[in-house]
Amino acid sequence: MSDRSIFNLFRYVGLGGLIVIGILSAVPGELRPHVLVVPQLEHFVAYFAAGLLLALGFWNPRSVLLLCLAVPLYAAVLEIAQLFIPGRSSEFIDFFASSAGAWPGIVLAWLLVSVQAQGKRSRFCGRSAGQNRARS
Repeated sequence: MSDRSIFNLFRYVGLGGLIVIGILSAVPGELRPHVLVVPQLEHFVAYFAAGLLLALGFWNPRSVLLLCLAVPLYAAVLEIAQLFIPGRSSEFIDFFASSAGAWPGIVLAWLLVSVQAQGKRSRFCGRSAGQNRARS
């Protein structure tokens, strides 16, 4: 699988995750499934995964900065929209958990891309400095 198709996969799954989050945020309270006991943990995990996948899929510093702002904004819009949905409530702690999940996901993507880039640089440069000294 090429790098481009992997990035596309991350993009589509990340965007799909945001769509699922939006749908689950819009259903009335009695119809919404609960996966974890603590609702804020559900928010954290969902947005962590979405942030990670989106940052990997749309990787460049400008896009990552935009994601750091856009994903929490999306969470805020969904929280406000829940004020108008029967059986739902809008709570700041839910918004905070969503944002607190998205940002570490984006940071993890940054770390993964940095490690991967460092690995490519090491392979490109050939032998390590220690191997070069040993041959001299």
